[in-house]
Amino acid sequence: VGSAFALVVMLNKIKSSTVVVFVRDSLILINSGGVAGILYMLVHVVCGRWMDKTAYAYLVALLGLLNVLGVPASAVRTMMARYVAEHSSEDTVELWVTIVKRAARKLGLYGGLGLLVWILISPFMKQVLAVPTLGAVILLGVIAFFRILHPVVSGALEGASRFGWLAATSVGQALARLGLIALVAYYTSSLALAMLALCLSTVIGLAIGYWPFHKVLKQTASCPELDTRPMYRYFWPGLLAQGGLHFLVNLDLTLMPRFLAGTDFEAYG
Repeated sequence: VGSAFALVVMLNKIKSSTVVVFVRDSLILINSGGVAGILYMLVHVVCGRWMDKTAYAYLVALLGLLNVLGVPASAVRTMMARYVAEHSSEDTVELWVTIVKRAARKLGLYGGLGLLVWILISPFMKQVLAVPTLGAVILLGVIAFFRILHPVVSGALEGASRFGWLAATSVGQALARLGLIALVAYYTSSLALAMLALCLSTVIGLAIGYWPFHKVLKQTASCPELDTRPMYRYFWPGLLAQGGLHFLVNLDLTLMPRFLAGTDFEAYG
């Protein structure tokens, strides 16, 4: 009740047009987040009913590790939303374009190097994780690479208040994941194909989010004098905090194949 009263007082101090925009954007984010959440949940419903139970348990274990590898993506999105919001007006288009381009270039470089290292150590990780398919382990790294780039786009959309496109990105990726996983689960229980479906859905979401920016990014030159180093100093505290949490939350799923077998493994998955 106190929060509702404070919200009413705050809205009374804001212009009516701003209130309309605030309510509209809030409804877009709430509804799209709910729809995307339901679609992601249905992925597990479909896999649980149609996939081989052992294959599905391995998929859950890899998703647990993917949640840990995707922690930098959450920190990047927070960083991008904050700094793009500071320069999202038409008068400062060169500044936020510079932020997006530099972040994408740096993350692409370091993400690519990380992917190369992951591919080199994937036979070892296959043994550590006790996963039967090497291709699935390699695809896990590929998905993590695209997920690092994804928040550059989604964070830019959030900072620029392009909430319609942000909703389309999240719902589109979730819908693509559900459709592709459903095909794999219905026709085959291949773990590698399931990981490939996850990878393709991530690329689809990335493409949807990139579309509203593709013209301005191509037509606008970067601003060489802009100092973006404070962005990365803001990035590390968020990464460490979220990393510790996600590591502990998903540790049991990731190590599940090493310590469980047979029906226990299938049931836990």
